[in-house]
Amino acid sequence: MAKQLVEVVRTDKDTNTTQHKTMSSNYDIGAGTGQLTIQVWNDDRQKHSQGYKPSMYFYVAEELKEQGKPSRSIPFLLFNYLIRGMDGVVIAGDSLTRSISQVYFIQQPSDDPCGFSSLNVMPRTPDTMHTFDIQSWIDEPIEHTEDKYMPQFIIDELLGNKQPQEQIETDNKQVDIYKRRLDIIRNMTKDDEDDDPSLTESDKALISFFDTLMPGFGEFEAEKNKERMERHRANKRQEETLKLKQ
Repeated sequence: MAKQLVEVVRTDKDTNTTQHKTMSSNYDIGAGTGQLTIQVWNDDRQKHSQGYKPSMYFYVAEELKEQGKPSRSIPFLLFNYLIRGMDGVVIAGDSLTRSISQVYFIQQPSDDPCGFSSLNVMPRTPDTMHTFDIQSWIDEPIEHTEDKYMPQFIIDELLGNKQPQEQIETDNKQVDIYKRRLDIIRNMTKDDEDDDPSLTESDKALISFFDTLMPGFGEFEAEKNKERMERHRANKRQEETLKLKQ
């Protein structure tokens, strides 16, 4: 239904056009935090008993971003792409009016299925607007480029150089990286029953990371955390009052 609604108002009248232009293997409109795209990615990689490479698939996702307002879902959508080593594009903006805030290009620079992806914000050029059917830009542009050069595996492919057989590493170092990532996620799942709902250092680091991607997210999250703290204190006072009455 979302796809059909978008096609009604798009200038090219067909989301398949953008999918064709980007040669994407999956196009997710209203992606949220990316759960559907992640499921497709998981199904795709499981098709290969061995030899899976991130460059085999390219995932495009669109998620709502209102002008002047931070998004709570887009940072997590980007995060889900990055930690899985996916290749693709995330378009932040209004899928109906085609007013776009940012276009994020995500790639695994060494084509390593066990590595993390890098994040680049695409420049606001006519080519970008044409490729993604962008009618207008909103918000201030973000200048953020992690890939300064073309990945070596692409150069080798273009030149016809033979690639050495890469061995998938599953040593303790890689496992520790995933454990640290999981710790960050766990720290974000506190509720009002926790003894201390204040932000940990991992929380602060992650919010700082998101604030770089989406300016204003840090301030927005600080306000939400203040509300959580006030709600936590109110619950504590209520519990103490009930104990005194008993």
